[in-house]
Amino acid sequence: MKTKWIILTILTAILTVFFAEKTLHKHNLSQDLSETQRRLDVIRSLVLEAELVASKPVHQITKNSCSMCPCKTDNILFDTSYTNTCQYNWSNAIINIWRSIGRNDTPPDWLMTDPWGSPFLLNENVTGENCYNVIISSAGPDGLVETSDDITLHFMSSGCRDPQTSMVQTFVVEQSEKH
Repeated sequence: MKTKWIILTILTAILTVFFAEKTLHKHNLSQDLSETQRRLDVIRSLVLEAELVASKPVHQITKNSCSMCPCKTDNILFDTSYTNTCQYNWSNAIINIWRSIGRNDTPPDWLMTDPWGSPFLLNENVTGENCYNVIISSAGPDGLVETSDDITLHFMSSGCRDPQTSMVQTFVVEQSEKH
């Protein structure tokens, strides 16, 4: 009888820890998704400001028309070194954007990766002369590019200002999978 009680106690403890970790993971995931949204919004603002200050489209500022394109072939993005092409492209892009707004220091560390440790993904996507779509993404918790947990922000370049309102069009952040 005592052995059954000990086994039952151990199983209860294991299940309690398991469900507590599940709840904590869900809470942390929600916080990480909110933080990712905040970082994408900051990056969008920096891109638009850099285009206005430098009077150049973002691809001329970053010196790249698709910083994220090589990332599509990387299997997993988090825990990469700065020599990784994807991390290298993002690091150069954000530093060039940062410097274009007159900052001589380095961008804060939280702009270098998403909450899961992967570099942000930037597609400068120049398809028009003055007005074009820009895409900034996070590979999401799985660290894989173009999967259902990616968090993506589409917005129009600063050249897309409405002449009547001087507002730049923006698009809603999309997340493929609900968490």
